[in-house]
Amino acid sequence: GFKNFTKSARELIIQMQKIDSDYYPETLCQMFIINAGPGFKLLWNTVKTFIDPKTTSKIHVLGNKFQSKLLEIIDASELPEFLGGSCTCVDHGGCLRSDKGPWQDPNILKMVLSGKVQCSKQIVTVSNDKGRVIECDKTSIPTILSGYTSTGESGSEAEDITSPKACGNSMNPVLTPVREEASDRTLNMRLQQNINAATNNK
Repeated sequence: GFKNFTKSARELIIQMQKIDSDYYPETLCQMFIINAGPGFKLLWNTVKTFIDPKTTSKIHVLGNKFQSKLLEIIDASELPEFLGGSCTCVDHGGCLRSDKGPWQDPNILKMVLSGKVQCSKQIVTVSNDKGRVIECDKTSIPTILSGYTSTGESGSEAEDITSPKACGNSMNPVLTPVREEASDRTLNMRLQQNINAATNNK
């Protein structure tokens, strides 16, 4: 218990948290710790003082009455029965091994195989205040093809190109301009060729 929570243990937790926040920023969406006893809750209140407040706001420590809170966040069909949901993937080795997902939806699969869906890549270049070019590859949201469809972005999407998750720094002072329309058409043709080849090989 607390007798093991020495200065060196405290420093280790601080160092682990620093590494986590430096190298993996904002990777946690939400975490639920369930069936937490009073001892754990007391320990958590001590430990969370060493963790970034933004991260601790995403961690929810729940006791043994956790079902209603989980069902507020997670759909019952996605939550296993032992956690209060209605998902039954026992015959597949549990929910994590069941290969459950949108790729199993026959309508989505049909659209992808018929070539009615496109997912294009757009390259955005921005210079920072020091004159270095920041290069960012951004994949647009899939759109339904009907002839040629442009994949424009809203202002809010364009703003997040400065996110450290999406972009990488590049030392190249000059980049070749990318003609968006031409690259989208080329990508659409390649996608269609791949789909046709996959369909013919069946």
